[in-house]
Amino acid sequence: MKVDNRVPSTASLKSILRIIATVSLMQWLLFVPLYFTRLEEGSFLPWLHDFPQALLTRNNPDFFRWSLEYALMAVIFLYFAITGLYKVSRYIISILYTSLFIFQCYYFIVWKIYGEIPIWTFDWALLQRVLPLFMKTIGVPILFMNLIILLSILSFYYLVLKIHNWLASQSKYINQTSWLGISALFFIIPFTLTRVYRVNPDSNQSKSGILWISDNIHTAMTKSRVKVLPDLSHPDIYKSYTTLPLRSKPNILLIFIEAYGTILGSVPPYDLDYGAQLKSMESNLAQHGWHSASALSNSTVLGGRSWLGFTSLISGLRLDNHPAYERLIEFHSGFPHLINTLRHHGYTTYRLNTMQSMGSNFNQIDSISGLYFNVAHWTRYSDIPYKGYAYDYFGGIPDQYALHFWHDHILKREKNPYFLFFITLSTHAPFYLPPPLVEDWRTLDLIKSSPHGSVRSEQTKPLDRYSKSVSYTLSVLQEYIVHKADTNTLIILVGDHQPAGMEYLLKGKTDTYAAPLHIICKDQSWIDRLRLKGFHSGMVPTFKSGSLLNHEGFYSFLMSTWAEKDSLVEIPPYLKKGIE
Repeated sequence: MKVDNRVPSTASLKSILRIIATVSLMQWLLFVPLYFTRLEEGSFLPWLHDFPQALLTRNNPDFFRWSLEYALMAVIFLYFAITGLYKVSRYIISILYTSLFIFQCYYFIVWKIYGEIPIWTFDWALLQRVLPLFMKTIGVPILFMNLIILLSILSFYYLVLKIHNWLASQSKYINQTSWLGISALFFIIPFTLTRVYRVNPDSNQSKSGILWISDNIHTAMTKSRVKVLPDLSHPDIYKSYTTLPLRSKPNILLIFIEAYGTILGSVPPYDLDYGAQLKSMESNLAQHGWHSASALSNSTVLGGRSWLGFTSLISGLRLDNHPAYERLIEFHSGFPHLINTLRHHGYTTYRLNTMQSMGSNFNQIDSISGLYFNVAHWTRYSDIPYKGYAYDYFGGIPDQYALHFWHDHILKREKNPYFLFFITLSTHAPFYLPPPLVEDWRTLDLIKSSPHGSVRSEQTKPLDRYSKSVSYTLSVLQEYIVHKADTNTLIILVGDHQPAGMEYLLKGKTDTYAAPLHIICKDQSWIDRLRLKGFHSGMVPTFKSGSLLNHEGFYSFLMSTWAEKDSLVEIPPYLKKGIE
């Protein structure tokens, strides 16, 4: 290329500045999804106290960042525009830019929701099922949703194309010397910085400031990051549980509290009210003869996908992705998980589910999971005759109503011990204000409008609403245990994962994946045994790093502890990581 050494004119200088400003704005637009998904985690302006390292990697979620792909594309496009060959390239750069922006939206939104760098392989399978589910819950037809998405993409592309046409019009005022300067500013200098200084990979603690977005695309698309199931052809350890000569057979209530993580126990001032409620609950239970012990257990998921967390705990397997879950429930229906083991020991098994059905795909997975979990009596949303106000978009049945309805109308009083598997919904994101706690659960049918004055309000801070929801659920469970739980019952309350998008508040106080685990019963020997194994007496676990348990290890922990409590000769081993 022959370099034009003419001194830029005033018009040329204005065009150069306009080009620099426009390309910079386009760069920053690519990172707007990062900023808006993590708005509460930092400040608008970047923190550059560690200059120039902070240019490349920093924790603050500002959008003042630089994509090397778009920088290179802009440089090439401007060259074509200067030489008059931009008519085709303007379409190419606009398509590529739109594609980058769509990826950035996916990448940062999913990362925020689940707290983990996305993996497209199972996000796509999940997206096909969950997005239609979500749209149906808020009353938006799937076809209309798809049309809106398509029109939004086309509108965005049209706007991007107009911007690039305008950039091409500005390029006629600049010469090739100016182009070389712009190339250095846009691409050569930023690229050189990434070669000279350390660039940390993206994590919950740091985000790249100058980067190839294609690296993140490659990371998201890498199938090797998807953990497959271990060999389950001979799960001998779990099969051996069926032959244990258990002497005590308490009723067991396994209740997962949705999104019940360690946030409230770690973040001031919420920790004070939360701790006080747990202490009050402990005291109230003790007055009625109930003993308790608590610990922390690390879930396999962080901010969502509850089914992976509770299936890991029930099955004694580490499940952290949806394809592995689908493979498990589809091809291993006879797996000797906790429920199958209890059925073998004569337990009548129940499941209570208050989430409404969301279409054929959902029903298909529901049906397959039903075969896998193999409960004798499954009470679904459609079986519960609730007629009151819907407190959320997932069905809206208050936990108090569902639990008492099950106890009064579904539970059969037989000689056999029984087992209940129930996951609450009142603490589900986006954390709507909870229902009132009433003396007679049946009166909830009479409430036809929001007791909070606005329909499913999200006006207050998410953490405020979440705190109220957790307080409500704990109150519901306390009230049920005190007034209705059978004396010979082992009650297990456990969180499935942290509340979505809040893990940054932990700041290392507990393990990131930690969830409280409370075990409540009237048999003091259970509590004594749990204390010997590291549990803290009472309802308040120790909120610190280094969780005692993992969800995938709880199954073996329970059976091992049970065998010890019953003084069996052979004690099955405790597998903290489950079957690997």
